[in-house]
Amino acid sequence: MKDYLLGLFKYNDWANQKLLICLQKNKIKEERILTLYNHILVAQNIWLMRINNLPSGNQVLWEAKKLSDLIELTHKSSEDWIQFLQSYAMNSFEEVIAYQNTKNQSFETKLADIIIHVANHSTHHRAQIVQLLRSDDIEPPALDYIYFCREHVKTI
Repeated sequence: MKDYLLGLFKYNDWANQKLLICLQKNKIKEERILTLYNHILVAQNIWLMRINNLPSGNQVLWEAKKLSDLIELTHKSSEDWIQFLQSYAMNSFEEVIAYQNTKNQSFETKLADIIIHVANHSTHHRAQIVQLLRSDDIEPPALDYIYFCREHVKTI
């Protein structure tokens, strides 16, 4: 399970990096693109803080940030998640995490399910960004998982 989840977050990092390069190379007119991209990073951070039983502070889930800020946040989020997954002592990720959502509702969820949710959440919002880029006549990068596999996964 650990290898699977680590691979999922390596894909997540790869896709975020590809998208970030596209944002850097093009003039982004649609502020919603930066808002969605920031949302991905803030959500990733909030979930990691919940997992580690740390207060998430007053992070704003829906705000546009400057591209320069997003570059730094992308690198930090990826490093933090991959470090967490690599250093996690157990392989099963069956531990139940108690947390509160942004509406202060309490929940308990298996760690593996949270991790998979975070990766899927990021994919969902990257797809929204891709649509917005296309509507601005910007060619987005191919972000499908299979492209990551073709670049990074060795065959037998």
